[in-house]
Amino acid sequence: MKIRNGFVSNSSSSSFVLSKRDMSDIQILKFSEFIENHKFDETYISETQRNFLGRKNVHDDVLWEFLDSIEVKRALVDISS
Repeated sequence: MKIRNGFVSNSSSSSFVLSKRDMSDIQILKFSEFIENHKFDETYISETQRNFLGRKNVHDDVLWEFLDSIEVKRALVDISS
């Protein structure tokens, strides 16, 4: 039997970048409050001066639903697997 040690990629997750320059001040504030106050399952988001960076489970639609609710277009989210 082979045992793998170390990092194992989860194919059901993807990384994303959301640039703040594509968002209004109100959208940035609402999204910052949302990620600070929301408990995610297997989704991790950090905030830098210019971007929101994260790794999300592709089955976790809470993030998309919130972005839709504050009218952030999904096309603005740069996603990589």
